[in-house]
Amino acid sequence: MIKSIFEYGELTVRIRGKKSFMLVKSDYDAMVNAENIQTALRRLEGTRYQPYISQMLIEEFNLGKAEENLTRAYLDDFSFILSKLKNKRAIEFFREFNCLFEFKTLASILRSIILGIEWEKALEYTVPFGRLDSSTCKRFIEEKNVKNVLGFIEDESLIKEVEKIIEEVEDPILKANMVELALNKYALEKVWGKLLRLKGRDKLAVKLVGITVDMLNIMAILRLKKLEFKPDEIEAFLIPVFYMLEDK
Repeated sequence: MIKSIFEYGELTVRIRGKKSFMLVKSDYDAMVNAENIQTALRRLEGTRYQPYISQMLIEEFNLGKAEENLTRAYLDDFSFILSKLKNKRAIEFFREFNCLFEFKTLASILRSIILGIEWEKALEYTVPFGRLDSSTCKRFIEEKNVKNVLGFIEDESLIKEVEKIIEEVEDPILKANMVELALNKYALEKVWGKLLRLKGRDKLAVKLVGITVDMLNIMAILRLKKLEFKPDEIEAFLIPVFYMLEDK
């Protein structure tokens, strides 16, 4: 499907240069087992994420700010890559990959319904994306019908997983977080599986997914630590597709 994505030296050098900055399994282990959120964040010092988290190390932790900064890290890289691509199929692939954020929007919609948040307030954190345009987001949130929202999901096993969380988890905040984590994990694992089938220079695309996996895993760790989950409970929500499986 994708042929010679990285035909341009500058882009290839940029991507290869990121190798030493992607998180490894020991980074995740240290964050999961950290005593508190600030200690977990400090594990990101010396990584490519330092410019995005340095200010948070000297301020009171804010989950929304953390997600905003990590999203900025992702968008900075994505914008650079997209601006350098000239191969039509490569451009189409990365735009399709970016549509994974539909799942993020879907999670925001479900969060609003679960927590009983009205559309005007939900606008503060719900970003319309792809098929989930502004009018669709508004309709779903105002209808407050979870079944209609889940109809947007094509995978029956994912629907059942989300339904189980909604049915069995009593605390609304925990329920909303677990639904979001389940959607993120599904979306990234699906794309990762496709990337692993690429060959030759196209496999460099795997490195680009790394920052997205990092971002979602970091947010999962921070969010669940804030909810006082135990390390083994947190690990169950991490996307197990680390950029490198061995420590350097």
